[in-house]
Amino acid sequence: MCKRLEKSDTPASQSNKGTARLLTFPDGRIQLKKEKIADAAKWDGLRGIVAWDHDDADTRYLVIQYRKISEIETCFRVGKHDLKLRPAHHLRMRRVRAHITICRVRNLRQRLKVNGHPMSADRIRRTLNQLRYCILVQMDGPGKFGGSHQAMPEAEQIYRTLGLKWTTRAFMIEPAE
Repeated sequence: MCKRLEKSDTPASQSNKGTARLLTFPDGRIQLKKEKIADAAKWDGLRGIVAWDHDDADTRYLVIQYRKISEIETCFRVGKHDLKLRPAHHLRMRRVRAHITICRVRNLRQRLKVNGHPMSADRIRRTLNQLRYCILVQMDGPGKFGGSHQAMPEAEQIYRTLGLKWTTRAFMIEPAE
């Protein structure tokens, strides 16, 4: 924040958000608003929920909903860090899913390019759509098994890039009950 203020020709024009709301700029100098800092300190360590049109009986419901929102935001933070996702401002779930898919494909394309195997998004989609698995159900036996066909070299490269191993050996999906 201080570096940004020092670089600014007109620090008084800085936003009123974050720490800037605790500063004044008389005569072009930076001064702290001690009363604002004291007011802000009263809220340190507290979390508040503001809700309209809810009676007191709904407070438990509001807290539960807020926690769900916090979990979703945590997932997006992980996605933003690990998958390099950008904010998704969509109202419909299918658009959110599409946004995340696009970001994942973009991330995969970048990783493939870095590893020396550039592919277009359409080529990745076609390659992954050609993968085939078989599910075998043994009625009187140990359960369900899966197996895969031989993959194309491009699909194996995608798997290696994602840190996965393509195998044609059978594997157990779910044990019998």
